[in-house]
Amino acid sequence: MNKRGHNLSNFPWLPLELKQFFPAVPAIYFCVDEDDCIQYIGQTRNLKQRFSCHHRLTELENLVDARVYFRFFKQEDTRLLIPYEKVFIREFQPQMNRNLRSGVKRHRTPDRTKRRVR
Repeated sequence: MNKRGHNLSNFPWLPLELKQFFPAVPAIYFCVDEDDCIQYIGQTRNLKQRFSCHHRLTELENLVDARVYFRFFKQEDTRLLIPYEKVFIREFQPQMNRNLRSGVKRHRTPDRTKRRVR
């Protein structure tokens, strides 16, 4: 996926099934399916801990060939996690990212429901 200079194929990644090996660092993460479509984007101060109890873990584990790409941040830059996450969500519009606070689901046109990694 190459949007506005964001090429996920250059980011480190691991299969979701190896989540126990995710590093315990701040990151924006991109969950991708077998078709190289970004299904979910999130941010965390501790990637390993986040995936031990992720609210979408069951859904993510149901994806075929699920992979997680990482954009790491330095500890002193964690204030940037939320703004970066918002930019990436707005740019890629992943299927599983919903407005959970209001319960409102965004409506997408068919050509914008999937964004490919490659």
